[in-house]
Amino acid sequence: FFFAGLTAVLGLVLRAVSITDEKRPAPVPEPATATGSEPPAALLLWPLILVYAAFVLNGFVYSAARTFLPTHIRLKGFEDLGAAMTTVALLTGALGQYVGGSLTQRYRLERLAPIMPVLVVPALLLLGTTHGTLLVVAAAGFVMFSFGGQPVFTSLIADYTPSRLLGRSYGVSFFAAFGLASFGSTYAGFFADRWDTAAVFLALIPVAILTVIVGLAL
Repeated sequence: FFFAGLTAVLGLVLRAVSITDEKRPAPVPEPATATGSEPPAALLLWPLILVYAAFVLNGFVYSAARTFLPTHIRLKGFEDLGAAMTTVALLTGALGQYVGGSLTQRYRLERLAPIMPVLVVPALLLLGTTHGTLLVVAAAGFVMFSFGGQPVFTSLIADYTPSRLLGRSYGVSFFAAFGLASFGSTYAGFFADRWDTAAVFLALIPVAILTVIVGLAL
């Protein structure tokens, strides 16, 4: 009931502050090719598939880690504060998105694509090998870098999708990120059942490295 009320309030706020057509800025013209039109769709297909793959892999790692993070923190030094410490770590996601968004305004997107996944790797290693305060710091770093890559890949989708298909392309990407990537929890559960929660984060390192490889390929 609380979240239903909160969502209703959010809807009213968005209705009150929605931008009218008269207030919308003029659209920025899209870069044209030598012939004055968009590049052929076939030329954009493989880079777009790589971006989708990065979305899925990044979401896979995040979904798997997020499922076991509260329990892992509780077992590694915060018996009564596992959920609270997880919330503290998750708050850094907003910072990560801000940093990632700022970087997209300054650097070429393709060069940024492997950077955030690279930073996720040491964070996962620390999550699987530390405890106490350092574990919470590692969790915060993991969340920040995971969310930091989202503005980069979202912007790349806009670059590699023909404008007439952009809405559907975003739909595909978020279906991939939240749908297919949800199998990460099952993957993580396999390692948690056979070993412990620390094994979950170590087992996610190869997937994060694969995300880096996809970024480099892009």
